[in-house]
Amino acid sequence: MLMQFHDFPKFYKNSKLDGLLWLVTFIAVIVLDIDSGLIIGIAVALLVLLFRSISTNIQEVGPVPETGLVVEIKESEFAIRPREAVILRISGAINFANFESVIDRLRKKVLKLQSEDRKLVVLDISNVPYMDQTGAKKMCLWLKEDKGSERVLAAPTGKVERMLKRFEVDPNKLYPTVMDALLKKSLSGINPATTKTDPNSLEKEHTDHGEDNRGFQGQSEEVKTPTNTFDQGDTQL
Repeated sequence: MLMQFHDFPKFYKNSKLDGLLWLVTFIAVIVLDIDSGLIIGIAVALLVLLFRSISTNIQEVGPVPETGLVVEIKESEFAIRPREAVILRISGAINFANFESVIDRLRKKVLKLQSEDRKLVVLDISNVPYMDQTGAKKMCLWLKEDKGSERVLAAPTGKVERMLKRFEVDPNKLYPTVMDALLKKSLSGINPATTKTDPNSLEKEHTDHGEDNRGFQGQSEEVKTPTNTFDQGDTQL
């Protein structure tokens, strides 16, 4: 048993909860006995499983141009942040045990982002495997809150979508994908342009388009109506 202690850093590095579970079981086996230590380990594992079932993670995500992917902005240098919109992704179930914590964190994040003049909040719920009646009811109420920004849901799973519809979620606030929500709202007056765009590149792109247009005009000026010319010898019968 002592020879396996060097496995602890590996478990702790991959997951702090798994590392804690391993350490508690290890100490219980050393202090007590193998049977008692394993029973304590199983009990702690059940607690960890319960904690993970009610814990949720909320991260800001952004689309990757020309791919249709939406990834965490902190983990990808290719993800972009829409100028007038914020995209938040919830990972984890939403139920009676954690809905208050989820809604409170959403309100704090939205309140913080309102100072950045974000007019649209897109909540990506593609990683929400389950939502009970309490969670669905509170989510529908959160969508109706008017605090300076419009709120919509995107990419729900089949079970979550059916649960939301039971509480008569507004169809105009439910979209099949994040990109559909951004596209629809951009047509409604919200500009989805990114904040990571380099102004110099925009100026260069505008200049290139201008040069292309001038080149096209020059080519059109050179095009003349062809005239039929015949050799004098050909006109003689």
